[in-house]
Amino acid sequence: MFCENELSAATKPEHILLNALGGRKTTRNAICSDCNNRFGGTVDDILAQQAAVVRNMLRLKSGTGNAPPMLRNLQAGQERININSDGQPVRLGQPFDIVRDASGKVLAVKGVETTSAEDMRRLIPHLAAMLNLSEEKVREIIAASPATFISKRPDEIKHELRFGGEAMRSVTKSCLVLIAAALGSELVRTPVFAEARDFVLNGAEKFLQSRVGFDSRALPIEQAVRAKFDPFFNLIYVQSDANGRVIGHFTLLNAVAWQIVLAEAGGPPNLKLVLVSNPEDNAVWSDDASQISDVDMAWLETPQRSNAASLQRIEAIVAHHVKVEGAKAIDHIINQVRRRYAKDDEAIPPEQHDAFEHELADRLARHALALPYERELSPEEVAALAQPKSTQS
Repeated sequence: MFCENELSAATKPEHILLNALGGRKTTRNAICSDCNNRFGGTVDDILAQQAAVVRNMLRLKSGTGNAPPMLRNLQAGQERININSDGQPVRLGQPFDIVRDASGKVLAVKGVETTSAEDMRRLIPHLAAMLNLSEEKVREIIAASPATFISKRPDEIKHELRFGGEAMRSVTKSCLVLIAAALGSELVRTPVFAEARDFVLNGAEKFLQSRVGFDSRALPIEQAVRAKFDPFFNLIYVQSDANGRVIGHFTLLNAVAWQIVLAEAGGPPNLKLVLVSNPEDNAVWSDDASQISDVDMAWLETPQRSNAASLQRIEAIVAHHVKVEGAKAIDHIINQVRRRYAKDDEAIPPEQHDAFEHELADRLARHALALPYERELSPEEVAALAQPKSTQS
């Protein structure tokens, strides 16, 4: 579609909707393996990076099942943190302080911080090497040391969301590949799609300004698509009129959308192609155009930019994130406290009810008020942290 290389059964499959966005449908009839790799490392990656924050917030896996992206080096109050794929915040910086003599020799390691027993076990070999001690000796030192459990929410994190620019080359490519998958790549190689192809290959400010429009409006068919798929659906919609004017409309996670004039005239008339997916369960997708109601061509012709409407769509994602992750955090606290008083399959002893309820109420109140919770670990808990995994019950 973009070069003279032949396509065959050995051609690398091209995801029509990017794998990073949860896309599952692929084709070998549009793009050669070289172009696939070229776009994957450039414009496709730019689009994927623009969606990274939303993917992390909604815990959206890729089409092949890979975890959501980690968010790195974020400012949270006075701290820098990463947010792991599972939403767990991790404070950056060395997790201990090193005391050295004048020659630089390590004398001691102080203030060791870990997020879990697993982290402590991973850290012990490094501490042993640094202190020139055996791992067993380091475990003995840890077991004999005081330790504090601290639970706190990170301070406010501000994400900067930017959509558009070079990523529009990837968006346009997805629309063209959808056409090629349905009607053949030779059609997309015809002169009527030449400007769109050139934009994908090389970028062109004129095409970006005159043929690509940011669209803040809700789709006329939004509610029906939400009901069949997901509130945060992805949709590639390509339609043409009787004169072969071909327009693509690309909705990303129902957060942002763009209109692209793929051919001004002379394309296939009265065309309708769709690819819609549920990014929260990416096994649910469809390229059956009959499942999606028609969108009026006049509506597709008139994209509108509205900061208020765009903000409203992003706010819906944030609200969903807060609701889901807030409930998970509370469940985590409840389970964490409960495990201190009983094993998973046992009831809390009656004589421990008051202590359990008091600790749980304190934890939940501090979580709600974003206040840290601290308690000294018992010698048994500290000793358990230092044990190799194979010796823990």
